[in-house]
Parts: sequence; structure tokens; C-alpha cells
Amino acid sequence: MKKISSILISLSVLVSGCSFLEVEPQGIYRTGDYYNNIAELQTALRGVYSTMGVSALYGQMYSGRMAQWGDLGYSNYSVDRGTVAENAVTTSDAKIKGYWQALYAGINNANLLIANIDKAKDVDEKEKASILAQARFLRAYYYFMLTVKFVDVPLRTSPVTGSTVSDLQIAQTPSPKVYEFIISEMEVAAQDVEPISKVTSPGVVSQSAVWGILARVCLYNAGNPNNTPGMYAKAREYAAKVIDSGLHSLNPDYKQVFINYMQDLYDPQESIFEVEFYGNNKSAYNSTAGQIGRCVGPRNKNIDAKLGYCLGTVRSNQYHWNLYDETDLRRDWNIVSYYYDAADETNVISLTNTFGKFAGKFRREYETLLPRANDATPTNFPLLRYSDVLLMFAEAYAADIDAPASDEDKAYECFNMVRRRGHGLEASVPSVDVDYAKVSDRTEFLYEIQDERARELAYEMLRKDDLVRWGIFYDRMHSSEMNVPTTLSESNYQYAARYIDNVDRKDVRWPIPATEMSVNSLLVQNEGW
Repeated sequence: MKKISSILISLSVLVSGCSFLEVEPQGIYRTGDYYNNIAELQTALRGVYSTMGVSALYGQMYSGRMAQWGDLGYSNYSVDRGTVAENAVTTSDAKIKGYWQALYAGINNANLLIANIDKAKDVDEKEKASILAQARFLRAYYYFMLTVKFVDVPLRTSPVTGSTVSDLQIAQTPSPKVYEFIISEMEVAAQDVEPISKVTSPGVVSQSAVWGILARVCLYNAGNPNNTPGMYAKAREYAAKVIDSGLHSLNPDYKQVFINYMQDLYDPQESIFEVEFYGNNKSAYNSTAGQIGRCVGPRNKNIDAKLGYCLGTVRSNQYHWNLYDETDLRRDWNIVSYYYDAADETNVISLTNTFGKFAGKFRREYETLLPRANDATPTNFPLLRYSDVLLMFAEAYAADIDAPASDEDKAYECFNMVRRRGHGLEASVPSVDVDYAKVSDRTEFLYEIQDERARELAYEMLRKDDLVRWGIFYDRMHSSEMNVPTTLSESNYQYAARYIDNVDRKDVRWPIPATEMSVNSLLVQNEGW
């Protein structure tokens, strides 16, 4: 299936100020000369979208090398020793710096588009409103990614147009205020984006995507560190909008959800919002691929491997394995019990030590685009799936002591639909063997939902943030359940032990990058850093 070009074609660089050249270089535009028609607005919007696919974010680092799997695994990659990948965070960590800078670059692109959109003439007002809504949502989403990691962050709502001290220095906005901005912007955006049934792919912001992400934003705002009142009710409200739209359902086959990502197949009923990648960087589109499946997947270090080169940098652990029962089909997809012989990929080697098995989810042997490049894959990355929406509704009920009893049946049904599909059953048909029975203690139900999120959403870069917002990150990482067995090979033992031992209480947030502190004297470093 052809990917939409609206995300994958690189944006021409937008710059401000005067050129020192007499001849205008091609492909470079001053903002004063741009945003004049629908084509230029669409190109600018592509630049806002493209942020998510850069190497510092889902293109490589954030999707596989920044320890976002929390208690479900560990990093085993010598190149990443002493970095955030091993929970060895410092203020000079290049990956964290890249994360910060990439998101603010995306925010500035959005600010430029929003500030200049009214320059365009003879543009269909509905289409213009849709472009503006998408830009506002994406800007808010990038701020969400920032405040989740850094808490208080500078909130810029206008483009940076100069390089003076006043242009560059801005104080942090308290996290509750950042969340207010995010929610307000997303609520406005929801009014002018299209239903998912009318967009070209799940890579485009739709009403379902906005509502579903709003549910996530509200859940995070309800949890640590803000604990904002009323947010669980809003999370249920927005999750219900997705559920009640009638546009979504669970794919009957759990593993097929991820095979679809690897084979360029869209499934908007299940996959509501995703980062789009295209090709293998061996054609005219030589910068549109990503690296999904190169870190998370069964190791295959054969150069130019026919089945797909994979570093296999993320290992699972015993705790994650034990979360599944024997009939849960998700276990053997999310946790890989084999790898490919480094000398001959036709030789598949089985693994028995549960703590040493590889994180699954994305398996390059399912890619249909040939040849499979060593460092470029066409696989999309899921940002929001329908199963997540169902679990968010259930959680927003279980965690809220003020939730009405009338939401109970719906919360349990949402939860059990995910469980049934995970066991290979029809999601909408009750099962006495699989369904979780109602309990009088909502806290007990909440704990089960927390475990179910691990079973369902493993390695989709949500787990650490879940543990942080639940207020259990440090304690979970140092619990007896995370003990590293001495039966591991020496190398694996050392990597696994470091990944856990490096976790400190201050790791619930990342430090403001040292480079940002050096250029912005108004920034205040996060506690403990």
C-alpha cells in the first residue's frame, strides 16, 4: 500500500532573516515569502508531522534506545553503555538533548505555520481550518511529550524569529499550566479535523486520534506529579468518544496488528495514530525510512541479512514473562525465544532462559519490501491503538473514587475485550475462562489493569511513563520481582544488573539538557540533577 506523502517527503527548510548571498539558494525559503497558498501550507504541515520520524525520536532513539520499556526488559548494547538506555542518565546525555531539541524544532515549525496561515489567499476555508487544527494538535502533542519527561518546560506559542537574548531565553511554565494548554489546544483541534473514516491513513491526525490522545493526556495529568482533580472523568469522556464512534474494533489477531505495520498495511479500526515511515532509503525517497525493528526484535547480525538485520538491543525479563498465563498468545509475540546465528541466518537458535530472551513486537522477517536494508525499515510505529483506548477507559474508572457506578459494566467490558483478544478469542463474546470477574475493591481492578497494559502494550514506549504516573517507578525497578538471576551469561547479567541498579529516585524525570541550561539562564534544573 502506498504511504501518504504528507508525512514522508522532507520539508524544504524554512529560515528567517536576510541571506548573505545575492543568489537565492533553491529549496530555502524565508518565512516572509512562504505560506501563500494551499500547496505551501501543506508543505509546511508536512514539516510539522516529520518531527516524529527524526532519528532523535521515533526514527531510532526514542523507539528503541532510551529505556522506555521500564520494568519489562533491559538494554544490552555496548554502544549505549553509560547512557539513558541503561538508566545512566546525565545532564549531557546526547539522546536526551536530541529529544528536547527535536521536539522544540517541531514546535517552532508548528508556530511558524500557525502564525502565518492567514497569509494564504484563495484557500478553501474548511481545508485551511483542518491544516490549522492538525498543526495545533501536533504542537500540543509535542508539548505533552516534553512535559511528561521534563515536567516544567518553556511554553512557546509564537515562532522564534531572532537570536537575541530576549528571543532565546524563556522561563519554564509549571506543568499544570502546560497541561491546561495541551488540553485546550487538542479540544479545539478536535472540532476541525476529519473523522478517521475520511483521512488518508492513521498517520494523519483524525478526531479519533485527538480524542484518544486527550484521554491519555488526562490520565497523565491525573497521575504523578500533578494529580489534577477531575482528570479521570475527562479521560473517560474522551475515551468514550472513540469507543462510541463505532469506527473502531480490535483486530482479531494480535500479532497481525504488528505484521500490518511491517507490511505497509493500514488498519485504522485498530491502529488510530501512527508514525509513518516509507521505503528502505534505496530509492528516490532516500530519507523516509525509519529503524523500527532494528533494535526491538530477534537478533540477526548477519550483514545484508535476507531476513532483516536486527541488533536485538532490548532483552525481556522474567517479570514480564510471568505476567502472562500459558494461554495468552501475546506472550510469545512480545517475547522472542529465538535469534539468528551470526554466521548463518538460516540457523535459528532457541533461547530458554527467560531473562535473556529478546523483546519482540517488530520482526523484520515479516517485511515485504525487498531488499531489507541493514539500517532502514519501512515499518510504522504505533502511537495509539484501540486496545489502549479501551484500557484507558477501564483505568479512568478504576482509579477514580468518584466514577459513577453506571460506568462499571462498560469499564469491565472494555478491559475484558482486550483480554479475550489476547487469548485468541472473539473480543465481543464473554468468556468464563478469560474474563476478569468484578471485584468490590476498585484498587484491585486497577492493579490488574496495570498488569494488562504491560501484557498488551509492551515495547510501545509507554511503560516507563505509566510507572511514573502511577508513582511506582523506583519501587518497582528495585523490587524483588526484578532480581537478576545469576544463571544469566556474564554479559547479560552485567547489562541487566546495571539497567536496574542505575535507577535513582530522581529518574522519574529527565534533567534539562546542559546545553539548554547554558544558553537559557532562566531555566531551573530539575530536582536532583
